[in-house]
Amino acid sequence: EFKKPYAGTDFDFAVIPGTSVKFTCEIFDNEGSTHWTNGFDATILTLDFSSIIPVELISFSATANGKEVNLNWSTATELNNYGFEIQRKALGGEFATIAFVKGNGTTTQKNEYSFIEKNIDEGKYFYRLKQIDLDGTTSYSKEVEVIVQPSEFAL
Repeated sequence: EFKKPYAGTDFDFAVIPGTSVKFTCEIFDNEGSTHWTNGFDATILTLDFSSIIPVELISFSATANGKEVNLNWSTATELNNYGFEIQRKALGGEFATIAFVKGNGTTTQKNEYSFIEKNIDEGKYFYRLKQIDLDGTTSYSKEVEVIVQPSEFAL
C-alpha cells in the first residue's frame, strides 16, 4: 500500500504494457475525513491498464537510396513480441511479406530496427509492419510510401 499526503503531489508509475494493474486512489480532506460537504463520500479513482498495446511503435519510415529501400522503425516498449513481418506492395497491388525481423520479447527499453531491401525496380511502393506476438496475435503499422527512381548516370 502506497500513501502520500495531499500536497498537490504528482505520482509517476512505470507499468509494463499488457499487464493488468489496478490503481485506486482515495481522496481525503485535510482532517483525514472522506466525507465532503457536498454530500459525497470518499472519492475513488480507479485506472485499469490491462488494455495497453503489446508493442508501442514510436516511428516507422522508408527511404529510397538508388535501387535500395531503407526501412527503419523503433519501439518504446514491447510485450511478448515475437517479431515483425515486413510487407510491401506496388501501386495498385496487394501486400506480400518480403522479410521477417525478430523482436525483443518483453522489454521497457527503446529498440531500434532496420531492414534494407535491395535491387528494387523503379516505381512507387508501400510498406507496413505486421507485428506478431508470441501467442500469434497480430497488428499492423501505418503504411509508409516510397518512390524508387532510376539512378543518374553520366556518359
